[in-house]
Amino acid sequence: MRLTRLAIRFPFALTAGFLLYAASVQAEDADILDRVAEAVRTLNYQGVMVYAHGGDMHSLRIVHRYRNGREQERLQALTGEPREVLRDNEVVTCILPEDRKILVDRHDIRGPLSTMAALSPENLTPHYSLKMEPDQRLVDRDCQVVSLLPADDYRYGYRIWVDKQTQLPLRIDLLDTGGKTLEQVMFTQVNFPEDIQDTALQPAIDLSTYTWVRQHDGNSLPSQAGYSHWKFAELPPGYELVSHEVREQEENGPTMETFLFSDGLATVSAIIKPLGKLPSRLQGLSQLGAMHAYSKQSENYHVAVMGEVPADTVRFIAERLQPEPVTAAGQK
Repeated sequence: MRLTRLAIRFPFALTAGFLLYAASVQAEDADILDRVAEAVRTLNYQGVMVYAHGGDMHSLRIVHRYRNGREQERLQALTGEPREVLRDNEVVTCILPEDRKILVDRHDIRGPLSTMAALSPENLTPHYSLKMEPDQRLVDRDCQVVSLLPADDYRYGYRIWVDKQTQLPLRIDLLDTGGKTLEQVMFTQVNFPEDIQDTALQPAIDLSTYTWVRQHDGNSLPSQAGYSHWKFAELPPGYELVSHEVREQEENGPTMETFLFSDGLATVSAIIKPLGKLPSRLQGLSQLGAMHAYSKQSENYHVAVMGEVPADTVRFIAERLQPEPVTAAGQK
């Protein structure tokens, strides 16, 4: 679970997903989504980015390399606590100097451009519309500006500055339902080297005295159809379950379950774990920038639903959670 919390408070991540557009969008306009996704995944690029939210601003360095089908990325905080996140395809390594730990996991935690990494005009829903805005210039590069606007109050929108030469998104604004910017990630320096050396993808911190922690140590049960102690009676329009994990807290003891929902762009996590000896004090709605979380108790479990979505979305999901006992064989 540490990796999930890290993604929330460390200014690297806008949650992963697919960019969608309404059927009324012209095909030639929608093609830009495919080009952006390809650029984010397969270009070599490096630079400095700023992340702004709630009046705060952070700076980070990003290095991304694609070679022989292998995608690697290094993110280094330039302000605040020194820390780094390394990614090698799906394996994510988080370096935490304050704890002197290195966390390694197979997890969908990626960099600030990850929202753009799986764009597909084939994923059409009525929940977003695409609008082509006037061209603008950013970091001395010509950009096509694209807006993805939500059709209801269960999701945020995006505005994207796409580099015309490379198709890489150079700025991404997260928008509330009224079009106001909630968060912003933007390149202040960027270049596109033909090749990136291995040393540029190695951590700058001396790790010789750090403790390695591998999150998936054999205690996670593979997701199985129907294997869950819980069900969601209803989801907000457009949202679907995209992943489910069951993890034993102790041998033959209670389990923790993690659900991930997505409408194709926005993502929401639901984490359900045993209360322990003392009831949880965290109840109801909380907010950190664009991130909303809704917590409650159900039976002897603590439920937390969170995501970069409006408050109504996390509340909707949490309030429709229902316990559903499962037999030892996993059959209801």
